[in-house]
Amino acid sequence: MHFVAGGAMAPTHQESATDRLLTAFASRLESLDAPAWDRIASRCAALDVPTVAAFFGRAGLLAESATPDADPYRHPLLKPAMAALGTVVGILNELTLTRAESPDRLRRAAERQRAADKPVPGLAPYLEIEGIAQRQLPRHPGVASALRAVFMALVVGPMMSPQRLATIYSPFEPEIPYSSLGTPAGEHAA
Repeated sequence: MHFVAGGAMAPTHQESATDRLLTAFASRLESLDAPAWDRIASRCAALDVPTVAAFFGRAGLLAESATPDADPYRHPLLKPAMAALGTVVGILNELTLTRAESPDRLRRAAERQRAADKPVPGLAPYLEIEGIAQRQLPRHPGVASALRAVFMALVVGPMMSPQRLATIYSPFEPEIPYSSLGTPAGEHAA
């Protein structure tokens, strides 16, 4: 924060387009009703089953969402290395995050973020989205994975093809149209 004319405080952090998308998505998620969550769960049902295929499907979804299409360094091994790293992270995520975290831990992290002099961009919506994902566990691990994948895809989005982004976002599109994320909560894009 810094002081501006009249002694008012203004934030030093300028919100990026990605921050706005993440914040809008988290806000829209909070406003979904039970039937909307049921429809999302039905679209993620193949990832909910307790099978090895679903386990790797959830891990692969996270890997897919974290891998950009663009290679900013034009290095031939960078994208495959990022995809492999994303797969490993996805598997580790499955092994550690399929158990529900303590709601107190997420609440304390959110409180620290609000109290920070320099908040970490994207952390507040991440904590909201992760809290919602945690509430989906253990009944709907597929929905939790889809939520985490959308978070990553929105972060990586500028380096991802619109088709891949749309595929990753698809479980939520009927309930929260992607085009509505640029408009205030409660309104829809024209």
